[in-house]
Amino acid sequence: MHKGEAINNVRRKFITYVIIKKITIDIINKELKEFEKPNSYNGLNLPFNLLNDRAFEILLYQIFKDKIDRDENNIRDKYDYIDLMQGVGEKGRDCILTKNGVNVGVIQCKKIAANISKPQFIKELLKFLLFAIKDKTLISSSYDFTYYFSVSTGLAGTTKELIRDFNTLIFKEKDIELWTDNLTKEYKQLNGLTYKSVSSDLSELLKNIKVERILPQDIEYWLSTSTNIQALFFNVKTVTDNTLIEKIENKYLIPLISILNKEKKEDIDDFNVNFKEYLSRSYNYYSSARTLVFGNQQKKLEDFYYPLELAQKNIVIKTKKYPDDFLPKYKKAIIVDSGGMGKSTIMKWLFINAIKENKGIPIFVELRLLSEKNTLINEIISQINPLDKIVSQSIILKMISKGNFIFFFDGYDEIKISERKTVTKDISEFISKANKNEFIITSRPENVEGIFGDFQTFHIKPLTNQEAYKLIEKIGDYNERSKALIKKLQESDLKNIKEFLKTPLLISLLYKKFEYRESIPFQKQEFYFEVFEALFKAHDLTKGTDYYIRPKESNLSFSDFYRVLRTLGFRSIQDNELEYNKTVLLKLMEDIKSELPNINYDCESLLNDLTLAVPLFQKEGLKYKWAHKSIQEYFAAEFICMDTKDEQVNILLAIYNGERLMNLLHVLDLCYEIDPKSFRNSILYSLCKDFLNYCQKTFNEVINKGEIPISEIRDRQFRMYIDDNYLIHSDESFKKHKDAKSFFIKKVAKIRMTSRVSADNYYIGTVKKRENVRKMLHFLLLKRNPLIKDIVSKDFMYNKEKEGYFRKSGISLFNGEIETPLIFVDDKIDSPVNNPKYFKNVSTLMKGSYLDYSECEKLVESVETYELKKKTGKKYTTGF
Repeated sequence: MHKGEAINNVRRKFITYVIIKKITIDIINKELKEFEKPNSYNGLNLPFNLLNDRAFEILLYQIFKDKIDRDENNIRDKYDYIDLMQGVGEKGRDCILTKNGVNVGVIQCKKIAANISKPQFIKELLKFLLFAIKDKTLISSSYDFTYYFSVSTGLAGTTKELIRDFNTLIFKEKDIELWTDNLTKEYKQLNGLTYKSVSSDLSELLKNIKVERILPQDIEYWLSTSTNIQALFFNVKTVTDNTLIEKIENKYLIPLISILNKEKKEDIDDFNVNFKEYLSRSYNYYSSARTLVFGNQQKKLEDFYYPLELAQKNIVIKTKKYPDDFLPKYKKAIIVDSGGMGKSTIMKWLFINAIKENKGIPIFVELRLLSEKNTLINEIISQINPLDKIVSQSIILKMISKGNFIFFFDGYDEIKISERKTVTKDISEFISKANKNEFIITSRPENVEGIFGDFQTFHIKPLTNQEAYKLIEKIGDYNERSKALIKKLQESDLKNIKEFLKTPLLISLLYKKFEYRESIPFQKQEFYFEVFEALFKAHDLTKGTDYYIRPKESNLSFSDFYRVLRTLGFRSIQDNELEYNKTVLLKLMEDIKSELPNINYDCESLLNDLTLAVPLFQKEGLKYKWAHKSIQEYFAAEFICMDTKDEQVNILLAIYNGERLMNLLHVLDLCYEIDPKSFRNSILYSLCKDFLNYCQKTFNEVINKGEIPISEIRDRQFRMYIDDNYLIHSDESFKKHKDAKSFFIKKVAKIRMTSRVSADNYYIGTVKKRENVRKMLHFLLLKRNPLIKDIVSKDFMYNKEKEGYFRKSGISLFNGEIETPLIFVDDKIDSPVNNPKYFKNVSTLMKGSYLDYSECEKLVESVETYELKKKTGKKYTTGF
């Protein structure tokens, strides 16, 4: 029999059993004209579920046909032709893939508005395989056959896990026999078959055929490179007809434009078009993000965003959608929290939802881009400007002055220290002049509330354990691995790992680490190291079950790559840079070679590794930036503790005494854990020694008099050590802090009022003196370091609902015997605050967290003894 005749026989048999036939191009084009194309919008997921069933099948056919026609990635080596079938009966195949006329694959399409469960998927596959057993020509060779399962919504996590290792896991399913017998009864053409009669053939097929999933994100990715196909199935909205942008234009832009009667019509028209283009471009940009957990793949924000909550005192604001109880209610708000809590992600989420819900005219500014040369106005104009035109600055400023804009200012803490004073003034002046608009700022805690005093301050509520578990499920797309991680966490002692479950960043990195090694780290250092190890060593999970490991262009070993990153992390922290243009970053990589003896690499290759194989950097346009500041800080901390032994103490002290302390607290936090001895011998020793010296120089006359217990004096000394303290008497009883602000400022410039008031109407206020000591005190308090003792008088305990109010004590400082308007708290023996009669009452008003004098003495003695032994060589050289 000739080859052509054999192929024809196969096709005749196929048509006989399947009762379907190949569809011609003319019929396909006719069918395409008969269904109504749904709208799709820039930045949003394509609405596959709005297609009818047949259109979804044709879409997959067109995509694969295009791939074959272009021989994409040598696809013709696998199959060289695709047929779209016309189904008179549902037989589990919508497209047939062939190679040299022989069936080598099928595509089954399921358009359904829910994730396909594992039982649903298995039944669909079994149905096809039973027909293939009935007609042996449908699968010419089980060793060279692929079953593609394409869905319009998604797959359940258990379904994905099954497909990941199908040929092994399928044999663990207990209901195969039941499902098989039910299918043979359901379909007449399968009558006569039973599980017992086909079990051998079925097992052979299940053991050998390849099973591949096609998810909506796969289809979207393919269509992004084949816009001509996309246009056949969807009405793709462009900038000028995007209804989201049109709504903003009609409600906000057009009324504002109508007042610009003195501007040229040409300039106004240009502005309108260009601003709409800016909104559309920004919407697309901020609707997706590259994240470390997804290996720098671009992901839709809605696919991994968990609705965080903003908190202020007893107010909680949800962010599932744009919150009306946030803006415009407060007009000016600042979100202050530590790294990794999701500040920038919330800003992006609110920005795109402001557009979706038509809440105003949003403008997003990354504050790290501002400088003395690049002012806030310049940055806003440069964002709105298209590449080929210049938008009128006059029009923009007039529009902003009239209101209806929402300004999203992200990352105040990322402004360079050298530029911060100038940039802060620029931002403040802009906000003052544009006061008819709404503003949101984000920052790490760096006294930013004091700078933007008229802003309402909000923090991000730490996630609860249950919320953390939900986020893990979302990151893992509800797969088995996410369930395994949650189970492991539930079995663990959460006291040791609760910090990992509070912040979205650490949760996502924990999941990434768990993909590589299913264990739970108990320390931050171990945690970050295992994340890096997972990125460097683990296979690419997006490539399925082949355990594809991305090659490293730099050819660096794991340990050498680690050394390079430590140095790069420290140098970038030292330069206060999070992102670089390519030229500057390559130069930095070249410069650090001198610090890395015996390590050789090509800088271009290393940069490629850092964005692809080990994606710790992200490429955004022409810029390269660390995937997250916390990752950069981890490598910097490791460098300080591992690579700078001669200079380590000096580096730690430079950070502690420097103006960037708040900015680098996470670095110190890691150093505290990685090398506690060096942290003790540097920062803690300096802190304690300085405090002890202060104590030796103050209150000598009071101590010598012997009328006041020395322990009470030590507590007083510490409060005076970090701040200048003032007692201010007022006959007027103030209830709220804001009511009293002007009264106290007139008494003492720069005074900061506490909430405590004595029974005889003495308020206590402080003026900063040793701010870095205060910051370190708070750091050590969170660490529960034994140097800190927390003394809070029960007399001043209060309900959270009363925060922001003065809290009156039942204790009278001077029992009505003294009413001096202003008293500076010092160590002078003749001061009323040091009178034994009043000393304890005054101290009670001042109580808070303190350095423990005796613990400080112990630490200083221990460190000095250690240093002495080290100098004399008796620490480690005796006993041999």
